[in-house]
Amino acid sequence: MKTKAAETKPFVGNINIVPVDTLRTKSGALRSLARILGEKEAMPVALDATDKPLDSGFRISGTELSLSIAAKLNISGLFDGSYIQNERAYLLDAAAFLDKYREDSIAPGVMAMTRWGVGFRVAMRASDIQGGLKLSYGTVAAAVDLGLAKARYEIVGVGIGIDVLVKILKNVSLAGQLNGENFFKLANEVPKIIAEYIEANKASLVAQPMAAGIVRDLDSDRIETARSIFFAMYCLSKPWPLKTALERAMATLDKDLIRFTYAMIAGNIPETQTPDSDAEEKADKWLRTS
Repeated sequence: MKTKAAETKPFVGNINIVPVDTLRTKSGALRSLARILGEKEAMPVALDATDKPLDSGFRISGTELSLSIAAKLNISGLFDGSYIQNERAYLLDAAAFLDKYREDSIAPGVMAMTRWGVGFRVAMRASDIQGGLKLSYGTVAAAVDLGLAKARYEIVGVGIGIDVLVKILKNVSLAGQLNGENFFKLANEVPKIIAEYIEANKASLVAQPMAAGIVRDLDSDRIETARSIFFAMYCLSKPWPLKTALERAMATLDKDLIRFTYAMIAGNIPETQTPDSDAEEKADKWLRTS
C-alpha cells in the first residue's frame, strides 16, 4: 500500500475538520462531539455499502490544537489534567481513510463530513516552548533536540487494538518523551509497518470515525470563551485558589479554560494555593481595561 499526503475535498461552505476518538455513545453519536454539539448533531455521516475506505490509500496529515480543545475532544489521555503556560497539542494521523460528506443541506453547528479510516494517531503535548516559537507537528521534535521545547507523545490505534500495536511495533514505545530519533520512527517507520498490516488484513478490519467536518469553529465560541475567561480573571483578582474558582463556576462555564487562564496568569501552582500578588494585579488590571 502506497503512502500519500492527505487530500481535501472541496465543499460549499466553511468546514472545520476536527479529530475525534473512535468511541460512540449508546445512540451512535461521536463521543468526542456529543457533549459539545449534542447527540443529534454529533451523529456521524454513515458509509454506504459501496464505500471502501481501506482502498483509498494510506495518507499522513497533521493537526495543531489548543490543549483546552484537545481535552474537550477526549482524543488522548495525554491531554488530560491541568495546563501550564506555553503548551500546545499536536496530532499526526496516518491511516487509510475516506471522507464521507452529507448530501443534504446543513445548518451551522451540524456535522458535514465524517472521516472513516484505519491506522494510528500520534498525540504530542509540547511544553516549555521558548520565545513564542511557532511549531507544527513536524517540527516539535526538532525543537526538543535544540532545547527549545519539551514534548511527550502517545500512540493511539484507529480501528487497530492496543494488543495488535504492541505486537507489530516491537521496537517502538507506544508512549514516552519525544525527540528527533523516535519522531523519525513515528513519522517514517511506523506508517510503513501499519500500512503493510492494513494491506494484509483488509478483510478483517473495520473503518472507524477518526475526524469530523463541522460548520463551527470549536476554538472560537466567543460568548462561552469570553464568559469563562472573565470569570477566571475575576477569581484571580480576589484572589481565590483555582479550587475555589472551579467550585463556584456555573455549569455553563468552560472549566478547562478556567484552568488554562489560571496557568497563564498565576503559573503552574497547586489548585489549593492562593495566587500571588503579581497574578492578582494582572487580573485586576485586565478587568479594569477590558
